[in-house]
Amino acid sequence: LSLTHGMSPMSAIGFVYLGSMLASLGHMREGSRFVKLALNIVQLFGSKELAGEVMAISTQTAAYVEPMQSAIEFHMVGHKSSQEVGDIRSASLNFLLYCGGLFWSGAHLNRVKVRYEEACRFMEQHNMLSMMQTEGRWKINKLINGYESGIDIPVVTSKHCVDDKNLYARKYFHFQNMYVTFIYRDFGKMKSAAEKFIESKFEGWTILVAPGAQAFIFGLVSFWIFRQTHDMQWLAQGTASKDLIQKWEETSEWNFFHKRNLLEAEEHFCRNNYDKARLCYNVAISASKEHKFIHDEALACELAGHFSFEMGDMSAALEYFTRSNESYYEWGAIAKATAVFNHAVFTFQNVNAQP
Repeated sequence: LSLTHGMSPMSAIGFVYLGSMLASLGHMREGSRFVKLALNIVQLFGSKELAGEVMAISTQTAAYVEPMQSAIEFHMVGHKSSQEVGDIRSASLNFLLYCGGLFWSGAHLNRVKVRYEEACRFMEQHNMLSMMQTEGRWKINKLINGYESGIDIPVVTSKHCVDDKNLYARKYFHFQNMYVTFIYRDFGKMKSAAEKFIESKFEGWTILVAPGAQAFIFGLVSFWIFRQTHDMQWLAQGTASKDLIQKWEETSEWNFFHKRNLLEAEEHFCRNNYDKARLCYNVAISASKEHKFIHDEALACELAGHFSFEMGDMSAALEYFTRSNESYYEWGAIAKATAVFNHAVFTFQNVNAQP
């Protein structure tokens, strides 16, 4: 209609969703161009009523092209614009997406926690309870206070999964379980969550930050499961995740170069290519530090520590675990930092105690 009859303020909605859909189908550059066109249309017509929704969708696409740490800040611009015209739904959506982006961009966890609490209060005040996601606060609590702290995964999301009414919530629920159990090295529960995550066949038609995080973590999980079970399907799952991350790296080395290298390190570990694995671990650690993804730096150091221990290189393992502890602490994941420290102490005590 816009091409036939000319542009209007509503054209921005069509172009932003078209761009997001193209990006989700793998055409990131083309999608990004349509998203930018939508933003230009909003500015051209001064469409304040549509600005919040357009910025919510466009910012998620931008996070696959621009550095995530800077891209997600536009969600708060969208949040403010939406409030000014009374679009509470878009204001809430921007706030939620901003909180999720903060977490996956490596912002300090105390800052992320405060923002999640502010977002939840905002939605409670405006009766937007259906949009509230308590998993973010649950996940952060586990990282700051410990794996055994607090209640289990939030009841609200769990109910959605049991009722099978919300496919997105079900997939998100199993991913959150998989992520926390992976971070705390609880193999049995992690494998169970990963199996349920695979069964949750929900594919959105717009691009969001969440699938990028899910592909990365699921790939790491899959490679670990393969090393424990030697089930080839898990190696295939991990490789597919790595290939997806590599595709996104074409439009944003900043966001995905270190992730792809960490997945390659784990894949080489699985395939007994130990020299290549060691190299990729170090590249992933250096790149995540350079690109300011402190949480990924901590994780890369930890996985390199486990690799080095398996290789019998105790000196390197201790160095990696020490650096992982420091990086988790810098991120604000106090309990996880302590868990890494305790694991290293316990492991090396046992090694030294052997005759």
